Amino acid sequence: MLYRAGASLLNAHPHSASSTYWEHMVADCERLLGSEHPHTLTARASLAASYRQAGRTNEAIEIEEPVLTEYERLLGNEHPDTHSARDVLSRWRSAGDGLGESPL
Repeated sequence: MLYRAGASLLNAHPHSASSTYWEHMVADCERLLGSEHPHTLTARASLAASYRQAGRTNEAIEIEEPVLTEYERLLGNEHPDTHSARDVLSRWRSAGDGLGESPL
């Protein structure tokens, strides 16, 4: 339910509320689940998406790059989450200033 609430914020595009929500979710996931848990990685990817929507592309890429690395290591290169993270990074890097989509 918490991820759905955050996804709703991403889809509604209230940038500061979405970023704040996902910053707290990342901190809570890291504290409760650990930094390598798939839910923690999903929260980080969502934080990156919220930054991207707010025009903070460089920060979004800095968050998403390690997410991709962890997905590759933990889930493998063929996992759908790995493919999604790779696609998101590719679009964000090539688009520069356009808004990306949520990885959720």
